[in-house]
Amino acid sequence: MEHFEPTVASAGSITDITQRLALWAIRSPKGLARVEFSSEFARQQVVRDLNTRLAEQGITVHEIALPTYQTPDALVSSLLDELSRLPSGVASVVGFATAFSNQVPLIDALRVLNFNREAGHLSSEPDLVGDLRLHANRHPRHARPE
Repeated sequence: MEHFEPTVASAGSITDITQRLALWAIRSPKGLARVEFSSEFARQQVVRDLNTRLAEQGITVHEIALPTYQTPDALVSSLLDELSRLPSGVASVVGFATAFSNQVPLIDALRVLNFNREAGHLSSEPDLVGDLRLHANRHPRHARPE
């Protein structure tokens, strides 16, 4: 496996977020993290750059689009089903903004998702990048165009 050498990038930039995610994906065996993006362009660029960097390390990046307007239990079930079909790698999960139905308050829906995350149900292979992946102990970052 080749050595990954990050370059210095402006904090929160596309390059910075890509480097952080690549380093985490290389070092961490599994997990779930969240990155908020300032735009769809920024998200797509990070995923594209991450895919290139991780391919050099033999790590595949998968993309999962969440179904819309689901109950929390149905969403977790759907996500687990999708993950079980993927080979090892990193999964970028998009669509959280419209994933939950309005029948359940958002705070309750997020509690169900977080419960499953903390119980380890959502942190098995492949690794998740919930709108992309940083180490769970780090603060979420906002990727922005450079």
